[in-house]
Amino acid sequence: MDAPVESVEEPILVSGDAAQVSEDSAATPQDAELGLDADVGSSSISVAESAVDAADATADDLNKALVHEPVLHAAGCACAACSGRSADSTGGSGAGSGGDLSAASLGTLDQLADYLETQFWTDFSGANSNRNFNLSDTGTFAKDGDLTYNTSGNSQDSDGLSSGRADLVDEAFKLFEAILGIDFQKTTTSGADFRFGDQYSGAYASSTRSGSTISYSKINVASSWFGGNTSLGDYAFQTILHEIGHGLGLGHQGLYNGSGAYSTDADFTNDSWQAAMMSYFPQDNNAYFYNSSTNTSVDASFAFLSTPMVVDWIALDDLYGAQGYGISNAFVDDTTYGFNTTISASKSKVFNELKDLIPTTAFTVVDGGGADTLDFSGFSSTQLIDLRPSDESATNVYASNIGGKTGNLTFAPGTLIETAIGGSGADTFRGNSANNSFDGGGGTDAVLYGGALTDYSLSLSGSSLQITDLRSGSPDGTDMLSNIESVDFNGDTRSWATLLGLVNSAPSISGPSGSVGDATSAVSVNENITSVTTFSANESVTWSLSGGADQAQFSINSSSGALVFASAPDYESPQDSGSDNSYVVTVRATDTSSNTSDQTVTVSVQDVNESSGGGGGGGGGGGGGGGGGGGSSTPSGGGATNVVRSIENTVINGRRYFSNGAERLVGQSTINIGMLGGNDFLEVVGGANNFANGNNGEDHIVLRGGKGRYLGGGDNDRIEVFSSGAGSWVNGNNGNDVVIGSVDGMVYRGGAHNDQLLVSAGLVWGDKAADTFHAVAGAGVAQIQDYTIGEDVIQGVAGGGFTWTEKGLSYGVGDDQMLLLLGVFDQVTVI
Repeated sequence: MDAPVESVEEPILVSGDAAQVSEDSAATPQDAELGLDADVGSSSISVAESAVDAADATADDLNKALVHEPVLHAAGCACAACSGRSADSTGGSGAGSGGDLSAASLGTLDQLADYLETQFWTDFSGANSNRNFNLSDTGTFAKDGDLTYNTSGNSQDSDGLSSGRADLVDEAFKLFEAILGIDFQKTTTSGADFRFGDQYSGAYASSTRSGSTISYSKINVASSWFGGNTSLGDYAFQTILHEIGHGLGLGHQGLYNGSGAYSTDADFTNDSWQAAMMSYFPQDNNAYFYNSSTNTSVDASFAFLSTPMVVDWIALDDLYGAQGYGISNAFVDDTTYGFNTTISASKSKVFNELKDLIPTTAFTVVDGGGADTLDFSGFSSTQLIDLRPSDESATNVYASNIGGKTGNLTFAPGTLIETAIGGSGADTFRGNSANNSFDGGGGTDAVLYGGALTDYSLSLSGSSLQITDLRSGSPDGTDMLSNIESVDFNGDTRSWATLLGLVNSAPSISGPSGSVGDATSAVSVNENITSVTTFSANESVTWSLSGGADQAQFSINSSSGALVFASAPDYESPQDSGSDNSYVVTVRATDTSSNTSDQTVTVSVQDVNESSGGGGGGGGGGGGGGGGGGGSSTPSGGGATNVVRSIENTVINGRRYFSNGAERLVGQSTINIGMLGGNDFLEVVGGANNFANGNNGEDHIVLRGGKGRYLGGGDNDRIEVFSSGAGSWVNGNNGNDVVIGSVDGMVYRGGAHNDQLLVSAGLVWGDKAADTFHAVAGAGVAQIQDYTIGEDVIQGVAGGGFTWTEKGLSYGVGDDQMLLLLGVFDQVTVI
């Protein structure tokens, strides 16, 4: 047998005979039909309870503490109990605090919950009298997540409840199970964990426990309670919820029992039904309640409760959450509340019928996850739909006005509803930290935000207005608004039309053909070249590819808008979807407000002359052309564009030479070439061990890939590096050369004579003569290795400046720097 148990009974007795009720009793309201001469004295309860509990403990072990609920009579009732109570008196049989409202204080929701869990029991029954079930699978009275209940006949009442009242109990437990995840099982076994009866007057709950662990709880709700009503949405159902709350371990919201007046018995000024079902004080005056019983500090309509409220759920989460049965278990899937609900009646008839019940009652919604919707589209009244979850550290709940009532909907802490749909009335929405979607429906609707207009960005997404919170942490998230007539930014109200005028328009794209903003464009490129075209826009944008039949064949630089083939196209082997060398891709520009524009470009690939080489012979040195070998391409003179595939054969000094005429060469893979004369152009896009020498003539070398060494030659050459493998180097060689680059891990050398070096990364050598080092953009650091005082100069830029680093003197703007590796006695002058 377990340790001696304490029978703690919280009967919600309705009796006009206060003398028969023990001093530590507590009470809840009773309907007007209850007789005032009911014989519900402590002696009769004692006999009944002692007989029932004998199996667990002797009568001497039992400590009975009756918890009553206040008499519910019509205002102005002339009965003995009512006529003897003044507007400011406690009256009745309960134990009130006996103070006045001046002694009450605002409590945080967490403090109110703590009172329900612990402090009420301490004040009411002494220290260590708090209680709850053990839902684990070990220890005293372990329930392993299951609690049984009996309404058909048990040790509490041999014939149990009427079928109508039993149905209300079923719905109450379905609601608790849907939120907490406890498995409440109905049984006909007399020794259930919850035992219901109606044989006594009034309504009360009692718990038999060992220490703080409940073995079982008994609940009595008189058959005549609230006129015998058996409907959801009335006080009988609220009473059943309240008594189950006692049975699970909750006390009252203040030290009152049996009756209480807000003006004299409230410990917390925010003690009301709006916050807790365990409160005695309605939100507003009602014919069934005395004026002195109403909370005068709450701005809300009178409404019976269809669910436990915010503070109740916080307290129950404290009691059972650590055991795995907290409010995070509630409705974890995508859930719609209200009209078009996704909650079945078998899951919870209360939430299934929310749209029917909420115009006359109050709800707290508890939701543990998913993408959820609050649908009040069927209401025509003016509504406030406030999606903010209650904050345990706050002293108020965030309440909505739904279906014609004020303050009748709240959300538990942690509950985030993403979507809200209004009705045909003038609705006002307030979001939470999630990304919300608001649909105003009919009427003149508004959305409220806590920040200034400048704290948000605006953009259009179809016909909806997207509002994004730019503040740190984005407390309002990113919301989508539709059918909304105005938006209030912390008192600054803007109409829908005004906001549309403020929305940044989509960017306009300039493509390779047509006009700015055209939806299509076209461009032609030669085969064997990856570069296609570069797009631009009328504002700062991010570039991407958004479609097109041949999207996979391309890539685009997100910053520059440069469109390139993923691999160089071959006219003789087309890879486009139509196999006709006409490639289609869609380019997208996205601005800082997330507005987008698309342009579809058709890229036509052109054939070029690709001359075939001879057999295996050698070639001439300085004359009209080189001989081919091993199947390699042999370019001809005269300025044609030649494709250099892989020229590795030893012809003259281990490399292939081209004629003295101006050549345009494209190196696709490994190259080893020399260009003898003329103003030649070499573009390198691949290869792993390249070598090229421009020799005589003003040559132009462009690197777009590969790795190797490249010399400009004897005249004024230009070398541009867009992409090249780490370890590559370029040298302008003789002549006044221009060397441009932004690729790190390379060496850039000007060579002899007066060179211009525009390099934003890598190692830079001016070499001989008077060179100019330009400070250029590129978000990199160019390390200048041989700056010569008196000859070389730094070409400054607006806003440029010097800073000392651990490696040396650095000059530039922001991330664009040149690191001058100077000697001890060197000096620098910027022009």
